[in-house]
Amino acid sequence: MEQVSLPDVCAEAAQAERQQQILNLLSGKTWQEKLQWGLDTKNTGNSLYQQRRINDAITAYQDCLLALDFGTTVQEQETVQVQLQIPVVLNLAACMLTTKAYERCKALCNVALQLDPNSLKALFRRGMSYYHLGELDAAKADFRQCHILCYGVPPRTAAEEDPEEALKLLATKSTSFRSANSMKDSAAGIPLSPEDLEKFMKKLNYYLHSIAIQEERYTKACQNMFKQPSTGGEPTLQKEESLLPPVEPPLERGVSSTAFQMSPLAIFKCSRCNFCARRAEKNS
Repeated sequence: MEQVSLPDVCAEAAQAERQQQILNLLSGKTWQEKLQWGLDTKNTGNSLYQQRRINDAITAYQDCLLALDFGTTVQEQETVQVQLQIPVVLNLAACMLTTKAYERCKALCNVALQLDPNSLKALFRRGMSYYHLGELDAAKADFRQCHILCYGVPPRTAAEEDPEEALKLLATKSTSFRSANSMKDSAAGIPLSPEDLEKFMKKLNYYLHSIAIQEERYTKACQNMFKQPSTGGEPTLQKEESLLPPVEPPLERGVSSTAFQMSPLAIFKCSRCNFCARRAEKNS
């Protein structure tokens, strides 16, 4: 039997009470009036988010979802989904990303993608969650799909073809685009203007470059683990690593000085690198 904690019970009770309050507030209103109330509340949440009042924004977005009325026709249902349900779920995901609640962000993005499989915002924010959770393969898959949605083809970046070149590219990139959360709320989620598209692609390429660097370091860690100690005075992995420019690798935060003595799979949550894959095939 699944155990339920007291905070979970209290949160569920509070949500049920809040939902009843909203139902009483909207009692007697038409479907159109309920939709307008939801849109106004969503806009209030957007304003609170702009002010960085994240918890208040979350409350506003949750009120929107508690008040959803899908009407009686297919057209009304589609209208509520496009104008209210999907945008609010995506905005909640942005709040979870801001508060570093990555698992919740991932779950919300999955809900949005069930409703709209081509949601660019859902794919990007889920990719960001995977990235910060250390699930690099999943993050890269989502980021590549974002590129396909924008340009119709997968990315062909220097970072993927030559990770060493990614270090040079990353060193010359501006860090102003590292914020993962877009404050804009377009229905489709695809950047409409060339300026917005360029800004979004800078974000996307930054994280693709960063993933390529992480994978390169991961591969070197694996190679260093299994190679014999060098007697020829050649640079060791630790010396090579010290030459790399600093990036923002969340996977390496808090890693101890004995990290490279451990199994790389105990440090990183992504799948095995090409070196480990080839070694496993050879042993089998």
